[in-house]
Amino acid sequence: MKDIKRENLSEIITQCREQTELFIRHEPYDQKYCLEIWRRAIVNRDEAAWEATITQYAVFVRRWLSQRLANHPALRFEEEVLVNGVFINFFRFVGPDKFSSFNNLAGVLQYLKLCCATIVADAQRDYQARNLNLPLETTDPQEDSGDSGLSHGERLSSDFDLEAEALNRADRSTFWNTVWRKLPDPTDRLLVYLRYVLDMPPREITQLYPQHFPDVAEVYRRNKNLLWRLRNNPEF
Repeated sequence: MKDIKRENLSEIITQCREQTELFIRHEPYDQKYCLEIWRRAIVNRDEAAWEATITQYAVFVRRWLSQRLANHPALRFEEEVLVNGVFINFFRFVGPDKFSSFNNLAGVLQYLKLCCATIVADAQRDYQARNLNLPLETTDPQEDSGDSGLSHGERLSSDFDLEAEALNRADRSTFWNTVWRKLPDPTDRLLVYLRYVLDMPPREITQLYPQHFPDVAEVYRRNKNLLWRLRNNPEF
């Protein structure tokens, strides 16, 4: 019998795709291929495997998010930002040690679904913060079985002087709407979300999205550029 850990990733991806189709049709399926992709992504920090998990399961995440957001019509977010947030939270909250506690694919997908619940809960808190001046919080899905949970206190980065200055003169909602309007580039928006909403350090950003940010220097370069553009915008 072949050792699946030694098999080529492209072959495992193909097998996972085929087995997922069987799963969707409620037919008998073999979970080991999809579980192996997750293992390589989380335990081995394999970039190609991580991209494969996003490609394979983004459709599930979008469906779960759609179900959750139906209860929050006031929220207005770009779909890709929320989808990215779900996978980012999974990656951050599930390390190699924690991944070993998953005995099957169902457990992995259940946790991914919980990440959808917490990202919507975070979005709701963000909405309240922008409109009611409440503090922002982010939850760990391990501590949350619904739309609320314990917070580990991730906040907007304290070195974002632009926002601090703007908030003295305008409400959060107006501020963030203006930022989004002035940053049409999806990569810039992703960086703002990672750096100033999730408070993610540059090195972790490069690990998660090397296709957009190949090294820490690129994170600093792009961040400096977008802040310069915002600071020199008359609306600020």
